[in-house]
Amino acid sequence: MPTTDIDILTEHDCMALLRTASVGRLLFTEDALPAIRPVNFTVTDHRILVPATEGSWAGRLDGVLVAFTADHINPDNTGWSVLAHGTARLVVDPDRALRITIERVTGRRVALTRTLPHPA
Repeated sequence: MPTTDIDILTEHDCMALLRTASVGRLLFTEDALPAIRPVNFTVTDHRILVPATEGSWAGRLDGVLVAFTADHINPDNTGWSVLAHGTARLVVDPDRALRITIERVTGRRVALTRTLPHPA
């Protein structure tokens, strides 16, 4: 029966994996309830940039502590997940974007380990 191995990723590995993804999920509080929104994003330095249009929901997150997650799961049920926390700031120059300065980042890699059957 297969078992699951979970490896804790280093900060360096977390940042490298974030750079390989283009869609993630932004987690915040809306009307005192947890909210999750799928977003496109890019990573530069230690910041996550989420495109924002004028008058969008992103403006409400200016100065707010948020969480951001991205992951990749393979068909064989292996993969990785990264979770970042930071303060969001709406920036308008040169492009309008929600900029999340990463204050904490953690991640895990999951792999299946095949075990041999026990002898009878």
